[in-house]
Amino acid sequence: MNATKFKGLAVETNSLKVSTVFSPDNKEVSLLFSNLQINSIGGREDILVKTRTVSFQIPLDSDHQQVNVKQYIRGHVNIEGSARAVLVIHVAGNTIIADLENLKDDNFTQSIDSQIETGTMYQLTMFLLVECDVDLPETNAFLQIDSLDIAIEGAIK
Repeated sequence: MNATKFKGLAVETNSLKVSTVFSPDNKEVSLLFSNLQINSIGGREDILVKTRTVSFQIPLDSDHQQVNVKQYIRGHVNIEGSARAVLVIHVAGNTIIADLENLKDDNFTQSIDSQIETGTMYQLTMFLLVECDVDLPETNAFLQIDSLDIAIEGAIK
């Protein structure tokens, strides 16, 4: 029986600068982003809300029906005034909203445990959203994702 591993191919669907590094056993992959960010500046733009969406797919090679996968999303958020930033992650049929509400100028890590059906693509989608009052120059929002680390932690069935 073969060990569960990624096939070593990552495909991103949006125009994005990303470096992909697989572990020697292909059980872990890191995606490092140089421009996955979004910002909104109050008082200077006519746009109340800005969004950015990105999805990644990685084929899984496994003799098992399901595998446990751990994901770590790391980034930075900067909020001024009444602005806000939201990060929504969809993976393995689950939607997670990252807890950024109390962060003002901070780094963050969002960890997610998932069970992935093999025979399908591993897929993770991130929705980045920032909003601020267009009439208030002291409201600004910035959200950046630095990296996504994915690790296969074990097989089920």
